Formats: sequence, structure tokens, C-alpha cells
Amino acid sequence: MTKMSEFSRNRAQANYGGFSHSGNAYRRLARLLIGYISENARMIVFATFLVGITLYEGCLWAPDIHERSSGNQPPQLDYSLMEPDPDMKVIMTGPTIFSVTSAVFDPDDPVKDLNYWWFLDYRQTQGQTHTPAISVGTDTIQLDPCIYPQLADTNKDHTLEVIVVDPSGKVTYDLSRNRKIEHAVVGLWVIQSHANCQ
Repeated sequence: MTKMSEFSRNRAQANYGGFSHSGNAYRRLARLLIGYISENARMIVFATFLVGITLYEGCLWAPDIHERSSGNQPPQLDYSLMEPDPDMKVIMTGPTIFSVTSAVFDPDDPVKDLNYWWFLDYRQTQGQTHTPAISVGTDTIQLDPCIYPQLADTNKDHTLEVIVVDPSGKVTYDLSRNRKIEHAVVGLWVIQSHANCQ
């Protein structure tokens, strides 16, 4: 009985040792599989991230590319930098300076190449002779209310416009369409004369 017991124990230990060895192998295999799956999962997440960034940048930069290919852009005015303030009615008691020197910029052309057309009380009546510009070429004018008869009425509002035109733009007149403006931006003041011109 003693020998049989020892034999049985040895056999049981041998079997148990074999089972333990197989269990370790399974655990190692499981760890390898988990590591492989985890690595693949990380690669999938990283690839998805790269695709997302590519699509986002495509959406972000596509409009800019479209803008660059769209051709020349008109000049622009920062109305807050026009002088005097165009949001307030300008009361003139004598010669008054109007300027867009600091207010104008152009995405495509040097500011020095821009042209400026100034209009006082431009008439929009269709079919009539156009109101000529009172000045062309400079970003600043001095307006003397005593020179212009229409400003003699001190109770009436008048308009002073400046049209900023880039080198490819123009201001033209057509009796059927009146004034036509291309590649330009318009600034406007409401003015009133209180000057004593006698």
C-alpha cells in the first residue's frame, strides 16, 4: 500500500506538473494575444486620428485655396478709422478735412496704387446727367462749404462719399444704369453746413 501510495503521489504530481506547464503556456499565449490585439487597437486609433486630422485640415484650408484662386479682391475700409467719425453727422462751420488714410487696406495691391473718387450729394436719379466727382486721386480732401452752393441750406443734410478703387477697378457712368463701380469700396459721411459764408 505504501509503494502504491508513493507511486500514485508521484504520478499525480507528474500529472499536476504537466497541467501547470500547459496552464503557463496558455497564459503566455493569452498575454501575447492581448498584446497583439492592444497593439492593433492602438494602430487603428492612430490611423483614425490621422484620417480625421487630414479631413479637418482639408476643410480648414480648402476655402483659403479657393480664395487665392478667385482673383483680385477689392479694397476694404475700416469705418472706425475714417476721419471724421462716419457714425456721427458732421457739422461744418468752415473748411473741414475728410480722410481715409488710416482706414483703407487692400489684400492684393499696395495702398499707394489705389485711387479715390469723392462725390458730394451724388444723384441716383436714373437717366439724368451724373453728378461729377469733386476730387479724384487723393485719400484726403478739405471740403469748404462756402464753395458749394448746395451746402448753403444749413437745415439740410448732405452726403459726402469716397469711393476707393483698386488698379483693376473703375468708376463709370451710364445713363441707363447711372454710376457703376467695380473693384471698389464706398465710405460715406452725412454732413451739414453751419458755416457763415457771407
